[in-house]
Amino acid sequence: ASTANTSSFTVRATDLNARFAERPLSLSVFSTPQLSTTSLNPAQRGIAFSQTLSTVGGKAPLTFSVSEGALPEGLTLDASTGRIAGTPEQAGTSSFTVKVTDANGHADDQALTLVVKAPPAVRFEVAG
Repeated sequence: ASTANTSSFTVRATDLNARFAERPLSLSVFSTPQLSTTSLNPAQRGIAFSQTLSTVGGKAPLTFSVSEGALPEGLTLDASTGRIAGTPEQAGTSSFTVKVTDANGHADDQALTLVVKAPPAVRFEVAG
């Protein structure tokens, strides 16, 4: 299914003597979860960073993990919220893949890159 939906209906079983029984039922269909975040904001070394990954679809609860590569030193991925947070320790570029898995075991992967910039150079001049 491409979209999540719940349908409610009644099932009736009838025997040869025209006796019947009815039961109300519902059927829920969930779409596969998808990570909709395709790029990350740049971070700065030594400055707190936070960005929550966006998703669509899937049956809650969703679980997030880094399936390939690694986050920059000082950052972590919250497995239940998809929030990448912390204070990056080194400037540079990190490439990694994040996986989201829903309660039905369906999953999606998204390759991401996070650029950690060095703090701006401070220049002092002595007037004299």
